[in-house]
Amino acid sequence: MLTKKERIDSASIWDEEVHFLSDLYSRGVPIATEIKSKLILNRMKYAEPLLLLYPPREKLEDIDTHFEIEIRGYSEFSGGGISTEIHIPKAYVMHSQSTVFASSWQESSIEVIPDEIYQKHYLRDQGDQLREKAWVTFILTKNNMIGPWGTTERSFTGEVKRNFKPRVVLNFENGWVGTFERHYKYINTKTEGIEGYFSSSNLVFNLKRAGNRISSLEEIHVISNALDKLLLYVSFATRQRTMWVAWTSEIENQLVEYYRNIVKPSKTNEYDEPLIEERLIKEFLKHCLEYMGNKENLDLYLPLLYLVTADKPGTTVESQFLSLFVSLEALLHLYGTKKSKTKYFKTDDDWKIFKAYIKNAIDEFRPLSDDLRVAMLNKIGIFNQTSINFLYHDFCNVMQIDNSDLWPVFGSGRSLYNLRNKLVHGILSGDELFWSYARINLKWIVERCLLAIIGWKSDNNVDGETLIKYYPYKEWKPYYNEANSGS
Repeated sequence: MLTKKERIDSASIWDEEVHFLSDLYSRGVPIATEIKSKLILNRMKYAEPLLLLYPPREKLEDIDTHFEIEIRGYSEFSGGGISTEIHIPKAYVMHSQSTVFASSWQESSIEVIPDEIYQKHYLRDQGDQLREKAWVTFILTKNNMIGPWGTTERSFTGEVKRNFKPRVVLNFENGWVGTFERHYKYINTKTEGIEGYFSSSNLVFNLKRAGNRISSLEEIHVISNALDKLLLYVSFATRQRTMWVAWTSEIENQLVEYYRNIVKPSKTNEYDEPLIEERLIKEFLKHCLEYMGNKENLDLYLPLLYLVTADKPGTTVESQFLSLFVSLEALLHLYGTKKSKTKYFKTDDDWKIFKAYIKNAIDEFRPLSDDLRVAMLNKIGIFNQTSINFLYHDFCNVMQIDNSDLWPVFGSGRSLYNLRNKLVHGILSGDELFWSYARINLKWIVERCLLAIIGWKSDNNVDGETLIKYYPYKEWKPYYNEANSGS
């Protein structure tokens, strides 16, 4: 009888190609059944998977006319019985073709890109799995700052021995303990009699908990949502976008794999300076966990998301600037709401009196046309909306943030807020160097504000002493003080 480890490591479970029969649905309505299918995975690099469907000739057009489909499939043990169930809640038909080999033989194929994939593996002998630790393993994108410390040794026989020690261990609610580790994968090869292997490694986040195993997908959905938020703090601290792309776990008595097809961040320069030094990353993430666990604190999901995605490859420096400003505005709105500072009038009665006064003034001002009068009346609400200028300065005063050494967010010159307004109204000026200086100054401002609201008091790489070596920190004033004509 196979042990649990032997079953989980079984090649039949981790095959890169899975053959099965599929039932296809469109908006819950069946469109084809028992279609021969092949799912091509790439667990070495966790690249985009590909699903190939081989429908009979009469079903090709029925499937091809549906852009979005749901797929439920299964494969069987060699001796009979279902071994794997596959569920693809949403997939997109990308390409179809039909090849005629003879007058009576025609092969049809449809290429499909899955958005997400669930694979449930049934294991025949489960007597040793009745009560064990619950565990989930998440596959992450690259981030060398949170990976384990490791040493590699190669013996005279060529055997490679790796020893790793996690540098970040985190304790979560409900007894979960998480560690960032590294998993290696090998594929044996043989070409013209010469044996070898391909290898790759993936950063993983292992979660374990004593007691019964996980009983439902919903438990993992809760865990994965929490991990999404934690990885935003990881991305923030390391200045490297980090995401999870897949997970594996035991749910009841099945081994379940899940893959989500997301746009993965590009590789970053390993020598880029992080916001938080590597020696402090463990303490910083523990601090962030405590912050997230306090329901009285602000939910920084959106400010962090707009910040860490601002440098997404393929975007212009202007769009990156706007994403950073949205991050700042989202943070200030959360702060203003929490502190009850989003409105000028403290009571509804005071606002109603003022609103009536303004309305009467507009109605009685004769030079206004009817259309203009209606337009102004529709904008009365703005008189009770706190300006972002007020919120920003109040935030900095309360949080004791001094951003006077950076490009001003508000001011008499070409302030960052002025640049933001011109961009959203279709007015563009300045060369790429100008916008790169404005963008990086705004990024430093947002990072300082987020560190302040989190309450991180230890060292960071966004203080003046650290930034003094960068030209955008020292040379922004001439751009800010430029004449506004034509800007």
